[in-house]
Amino acid sequence: METTDGDILVYSQHLEARKEYFTINFQNLLNMTTPDWVTEHSSILHMPSGFQN
Repeated sequence: METTDGDILVYSQHLEARKEYFTINFQNLLNMTTPDWVTEHSSILHMPSGFQN
């Protein structure tokens, strides 16, 4: 199977469309502020008591 420039163009356009879709529809996730205790395991000591095991 041979890949042509047209195939690559169609594929890259598809990827650009997907990127735009995700950027628009998941903007809230991109702008979300993640609490430190989610990304830094050592900060578990500073979590509210209701969240600790």
